[in-house]
Amino acid sequence: MKTKPNEAAFPLKNELIGYGLTKREYFAAMALCGISADPSCSIDLCGFAVKMADQLIEELNKEQK
Repeated sequence: MKTKPNEAAFPLKNELIGYGLTKREYFAAMALCGISADPSCSIDLCGFAVKMADQLIEELNKEQK
């Protein structure tokens, strides 16, 4: 089953907040938490986290061998 980056990470419909975070947003937030734990890190944290999220989605979508 393909992972769609803009699908809801936790698909529970709520009248007030809609569907919440997308899978891409959730993966990027989790990556950002891990990356920012290293105080010596000097890269563009947010941009790198989004790239990591995109790579994770791409990897998840590869055919299983």
